[in-house]
Amino acid sequence: MPDERSIADELAKLVALRDNGVLSGEELDRQKAAVLAQRRPASQPQDSVAAEARAPVVQTTNGLAIASFVLSLLWIGGLGSLFAIVLALVGRARIRQSAGMQGGGGLAIAGLVIGVLGLVGAGAYIAAFALSTSTTVTREQVLAASCQADARSVEVGLEAYKAQNGTYPTLPTTWSASNYVENYSPLTTSDSGGGQWLRTAPGTSNYVIEYDESGHVWIEGRGTYDTSYNPSRDFDSNASACDVGSSSSTSEAGSGSVTAPVPKGSNGSPTADGSATLPLVTCPTTNAGSQSTPSPLPTTIALTVPKDLANQLAVYSDNAGMMQLIAPRGWECTASFGNDGTGGVDVYPAGGAIPGDTPFTPSPAEAVVGSETSGCVSCTYGQACPLFAAAAAAIQSQTGVSCAAYSLPSGESMEQISPSVVGFEDLPNVAGDGIPSGGPYPANGVMTYYPTTESGHDGSWLDTCTLPYNQSQLCTVALNAFVQMYGNE
Repeated sequence: MPDERSIADELAKLVALRDNGVLSGEELDRQKAAVLAQRRPASQPQDSVAAEARAPVVQTTNGLAIASFVLSLLWIGGLGSLFAIVLALVGRARIRQSAGMQGGGGLAIAGLVIGVLGLVGAGAYIAAFALSTSTTVTREQVLAASCQADARSVEVGLEAYKAQNGTYPTLPTTWSASNYVENYSPLTTSDSGGGQWLRTAPGTSNYVIEYDESGHVWIEGRGTYDTSYNPSRDFDSNASACDVGSSSSTSEAGSGSVTAPVPKGSNGSPTADGSATLPLVTCPTTNAGSQSTPSPLPTTIALTVPKDLANQLAVYSDNAGMMQLIAPRGWECTASFGNDGTGGVDVYPAGGAIPGDTPFTPSPAEAVVGSETSGCVSCTYGQACPLFAAAAAAIQSQTGVSCAAYSLPSGESMEQISPSVVGFEDLPNVAGDGIPSGGPYPANGVMTYYPTTESGHDGSWLDTCTLPYNQSQLCTVALNAFVQMYGNE
């Protein structure tokens, strides 16, 4: 049984811990009660005092350590990571000062590690943005910065998963083009283990990012998949791992061989093409430039499409046949053209809302949308300048208005199909050049740019296909058809 002097010393220590912020007022009262309970009452026999066991001191988990771990997982564009690092350092110091009365050191360390990784990832995103807004930046620099940001996000997701579950995730299957999205499901799926750890699988339009069950992350060029870890392409040990570039068609305009990029997805490529007769749907059309009624269009049209997809497709057109789009069969559509001939066609699920017509504006719509600017020079420059440097230069010289030709949002990738045709992809929740984009589905699209001094389909023509991953084949067919009809001058 401690004497009165020992009890007084221990009470003084507890008060000092409270003054240093280690103990709250409630914790101080609880610990004081435990110490005072050891004082022997005056009437208590000496032999029973000797037999008493000292009351246990209750250990609590440091609140700053808990907050650090939670903030490190939230990330919040790097802000959560920064606060997580600060709280982890302060929390660990207070745990050491508590003389064993506080725990939570493991949570503080986890918050510190994940916070540092998240801060590095935020730095990579900032670097990518800085590169993308520079008028002297090259496409290779933009791709490398985007690759680094995506790889850091995967690393952060892996570390967060391990901090919560004790191990890195188990791959569902071997890496391949058809299994790519599935292999990211342990990180992108919300579950009872604390996920989701990564919002979506990184895109594969320009590079491929893979990981293994040991936490390695490595980078391959577009279309390349390793079934196991490739040390030579390790992201952390190889500074040039993201210098993968991208492959694209080099066919010249007018060759008739330009094709759109294949949207990423988990269901492979379409089967062999064959001639098929598809329904031709004439959309309700508003045409401010003509008061006459066009001749009725046929109800079917013969096209070359993948044989196994023909019964899922239809062609949608304005009432004069100015623009025709391939989209899923059974959908609704509307078309509108102004006095100058500028306009487009919107195709969307039956009963759904008509999609918006503004780029870089989030829209949850599932749709196939086409637009053209052949009758409006300023509209042509405005639509094309984010993806075509020539259009950006033209609008600058003729109007004095600057267009950030390289201001692709993080999560949008582009591919030069020909000098006058560009393919692009906006990942889910990324509002970019796609109309619509920024919703739950990837937005894949193609855009043309032909100065209005040229003949044919001049101006800028845009087609965006926003469908779930498991319908990516339909987008491939729709975009290829659009390029063949309006992209080969």
